[in-house]
Amino acid sequence: MATRPRLFARTCEVNHNFVQTSSPKKSIILLLDIFSDVVHLRHKLDHLSNCHYFQAYTTDHCLDLINQDDIKDGLVLLIISTPFVDFDFDTLLEIMPQLSYIYLFNITPYNQNSVRDLRFRGIFDNVQLLTEQIRQDIENFEYSTYKSADIQYILGDSAAFFWYRFFFNILDHLKHTDIAKNEMISRVRAIYEDNMCRLEEIGLFENAYYSDDVINWYTTESFFYRGLNTALRSYDINEIFLWRFYISDLDRNLRKLCSKQMDSQSKCVFRGQRLYTYDLRKLATSVGKLIAMTSFLSTTSDYHLAKIFAGNTPVDSPVQSVIYKIFIASNTNKIVCADISELSVCKEEDEHLFSIRSLFRIERVEYSDNIWCIDLTAVDEDDQQFCTVINPWKAKISEQSFFSERHEPLFTRFLIDQNSSFLAFQLLTDIMLRLHQTDFARQEMIEMCRLKYGNSLTDLEKINEFERSYQHSHAIEWYTTNSFLYQLLHQALWMEDIDTIFKLR
Repeated sequence: MATRPRLFARTCEVNHNFVQTSSPKKSIILLLDIFSDVVHLRHKLDHLSNCHYFQAYTTDHCLDLINQDDIKDGLVLLIISTPFVDFDFDTLLEIMPQLSYIYLFNITPYNQNSVRDLRFRGIFDNVQLLTEQIRQDIENFEYSTYKSADIQYILGDSAAFFWYRFFFNILDHLKHTDIAKNEMISRVRAIYEDNMCRLEEIGLFENAYYSDDVINWYTTESFFYRGLNTALRSYDINEIFLWRFYISDLDRNLRKLCSKQMDSQSKCVFRGQRLYTYDLRKLATSVGKLIAMTSFLSTTSDYHLAKIFAGNTPVDSPVQSVIYKIFIASNTNKIVCADISELSVCKEEDEHLFSIRSLFRIERVEYSDNIWCIDLTAVDEDDQQFCTVINPWKAKISEQSFFSERHEPLFTRFLIDQNSSFLAFQLLTDIMLRLHQTDFARQEMIEMCRLKYGNSLTDLEKINEFERSYQHSHAIEWYTTNSFLYQLLHQALWMEDIDTIFKLR
């Protein structure tokens, strides 16, 4: 019997390697002599996220590694020592155009001016300084290069698209707390614990952020922009969930701006960036199809500025300069794209920002005047092509029970094949159970309970006892006790109160 795609499964593990397998590989090749401190260097490289390193012993071996299919189309960094530079460096540069960055690692003095190549990042005699430079170069490269994880092909994987669409609808219905803000700040502090500049930014953000200023923060070159978009592109619901407070703030502010800027005229905006060649190939073979951008999408009304952002890349480079030309019709008032230039730190960029998971149709992909031109049309969820793809999923998984006030209580439903509302509740439960159980989640739940039972001293005493003594192994004992927890859980499930259910997870 044929099976339909599974949209949810209570026992399914989250694929933490999703981004690694769907986005370009980051490879570090070591071409070092026997006198280099390879052991110490390898130990430091182990701490670089999602990087793979390989030891080459000759230039021929190095060339063989770079030409492997799983390496050559990705980001390739070469760490080389002096003996190889003296004898083979110019040859290496000629025969290995795939190299993205090159580092000279050596403890003896060397004339840096003798190396004239834009990919050359410097001479390092200190392992810590070298690995920090590599970390910074990878970070900068990733944010100037949109990875394949940024683009979701709706027709090719409509189940995954619908799953994440459902997830973001849930986030829209959560009430945000200071605890949620503190959880994100704690996370980014851990990521940047060795970066004093970033830690200062985080401290300023913690003290100065307020919701109506979110666009200004987003357009500032800081941890905020990078961290938010990294989470959105990760497909990791735990990472995305950490940023729920700010995703909601940014989307709400964009919608507010859109309503003020209603324009009866059609318009075009542009985006310059770099794309990997295999992403270009996929776009070129998908003309006429729909895509969704997984993160917020920055564009400009200035074509020449977009061209500057795209830059110039060699014809044989694994990454190519591209310019998106995005057409927005006058009759599509559901598309969320606002002119944020007045609120932006960089007012001269004339930035127009599309909200999260915006939809586009690919119209044209062509190479012209040393740059790739990609024409897109922005569409909304009323688009006929989109409805054809998504309506079958809507029929199976009804959203009415959660995202409108008209619904029947869960306990009065019949479990029949056509009961889409019950399946929707199962999907919500699946998403909830995938989220990590953290101390912040526990704090948020206890705070909510205290607010709901603020007028009952008996229940407040029980909540205090729960906070002091609860262990996971005592869950059944607490559930079978006729206490605040039992009452609150049953009421939330009966009323399908998304916020309360998630805080009780």
